Amino acid sequence: MSDRIERARCRFGATSLPHHSEGRAPRSVASTMERWMTNYVDRLRKAHQALSDAIRREAARPGADMLALAVLKKRRLLIKDRLSALLREATGLRTVRRARARRMQRA
Repeated sequence: MSDRIERARCRFGATSLPHHSEGRAPRSVASTMERWMTNYVDRLRKAHQALSDAIRREAARPGADMLALAVLKKRRLLIKDRLSALLREATGLRTVRRARARRMQRA
C-alpha cells in the first residue's frame, strides 16, 4: 500500500480497508478512498451548516452570549478551512491526473 493512501487512512480515521464479500468484484483502493473523502466532505458541510444555523439562532436571541458566538464562529471557520484544504488537494490531484493522461496520449 502506498504511503499516500496510508497517510490518508490515518488522517481520516480509517483503520482498515473494507474487504469485498464473496461473489462481488473487489473495489479499487482509489474508489474506496474517493467514497471516504466524499463522506467526510458531506459530514463537514453538514456540520458547517449546523453551526451557521446555531450562530444565526444565537445572534437573533435577545442578550446573545458573545463568547458562545465567538466559539461557534471559530468552529465554523475551522471546518471551512478543512473544506478548503480538501478542495485544494483534490484539485491538485485532478491536475496531476490530467497531465499524466496527456503525457500518455502523446506517447
